Amino acid sequence: MDDRLVHGQVVMTWLPEIQGEIVLVANDDVFEDKVRRSTMKLAIPSGIKIAFRTIEGAVAFLNDPKYSSNRIMVLTNNPQDAEKICQSVSGVEKITIGGIRKNAPMIHDNLNLTEKDVDCFKRIINSGVEVGMQPTPNHRFESLTRIFNKNSGNSK
Repeated sequence: MDDRLVHGQVVMTWLPEIQGEIVLVANDDVFEDKVRRSTMKLAIPSGIKIAFRTIEGAVAFLNDPKYSSNRIMVLTNNPQDAEKICQSVSGVEKITIGGIRKNAPMIHDNLNLTEKDVDCFKRIINSGVEVGMQPTPNHRFESLTRIFNKNSGNSK
């Protein structure tokens, strides 16, 4: 998950790391925006497929047996969309956050979240999905539960 969706770190580090075959951009706004879709397509290396879907379309795509043998990197830019996918697609085990930068309190480096975002991530975590920060594969995965616990300890 990253507010930028497709960008250099995704293309140059994450795709090779996970040996992704398909990049699935799950975002209602991007699905409707031809210019953003075209720009993102330019960043994807040859040999890698890119698909753009609404959240509902992404759920259908991920549940389609036709794609079950593919290595798919799903990109969302907010926890609400990720939660909808987690609720409707079985087998989601982990969400890696590269960064969410927006006008909201800073929870961690490159992670600004509203209270609504925090509650959403907590529901995802409580459903059994591991969620954490890891900007690139070279960084250590840092559990969001640990980050939340550390921040709640600082506010006391």
